[in-house]
Amino acid sequence: YLNIQAPELTVKQKAHQ
Repeated sequence: YLNIQAPELTVKQKAHQ
């Protein structure tokens, strides 16, 4: 899962939105 592979990326994407 990308979320588990790069959780930081998910947080950054959420913050961007």
